[in-house]
Amino acid sequence: MKKYLVVPFALIIIFLGVKVLLTSNNIWQMMFASIGMLLFLFGVFREYSKIKTK
Repeated sequence: MKKYLVVPFALIIIFLGVKVLLTSNNIWQMMFASIGMLLFLFGVFREYSKIKTK
């Protein structure tokens, strides 16, 4: 992923995940939204730290 695309994608994922967490009554949707947000943010952090060290 390009460095300049990280911020918009992170904002979109966080917005959609928080929207699902606040509006959903289904526990499975809430669980998958929180897991997806955590995995995405962990991946972005990992990739960004690789870019920063090079």
